[in-house]
Amino acid sequence: MTLKKIKIINVVFLFLLSFLWHFMYDLFPNNLFALVFPVNESIWEHMKIIYYCLLLGSILEFVLCKKNNIKINNFYIEAMVKSLLGVIFYLIIFIPLYLWLWWVNDYIYWLNACYLCFYGIYWLQNIGWWRIKY
Repeated sequence: MTLKKIKIINVVFLFLLSFLWHFMYDLFPNNLFALVFPVNESIWEHMKIIYYCLLLGSILEFVLCKKNNIKINNFYIEAMVKSLLGVIFYLIIFIPLYLWLWWVNDYIYWLNACYLCFYGIYWLQNIGWWRIKY
């Protein structure tokens, strides 16, 4: 399996996991799940979805790369930076965009904004500038 196939599997995994993650607290409401799963529709809760799903996606990518003997340099730094950049990207891009779209109130803009945010997170995941070789 090539690195490109692993990245495609990871993106599909992230979409499915983030959908499941969003509704997990509704399925199993308890205090332990409230720490990592979103309880309501606040900005903080959506940042938890982004952070934990990207972190678990990094772990899946690591496992698949190890299984196929593909070397990843600085995996732990990459996983943390990827997760934190996903949250920062959400705060910088999506929140002002959300407020503008709420003001405009047009669904075509909503679809484009969702595509832009998902593509942006995918782009951040694959730029690889934090893969420092030593």
